[in-house]
Amino acid sequence: MELVLWNTAGQDNYEKLRPSSYPDTVVILIKRKKPVKSQDGKNSSEKINACAYLECSPKSSKRLQ
Repeated sequence: MELVLWNTAGQDNYEKLRPSSYPDTVVILIKRKKPVKSQDGKNSSEKINACAYLECSPKSSKRLQ
């Protein structure tokens, strides 16, 4: 297994760079600086054709194992 971390920021000018940054990637982790409503996260996952959307919270340890 190989772990590679990329920070392509959230600016629109990175829109075309992001997909080429991680070809054949199985898992993508997206960190948000501020809380996001669950529905907004789900909408984002649909926009990128994700096969799943999961939330976790290091503050409360919810969904962390």
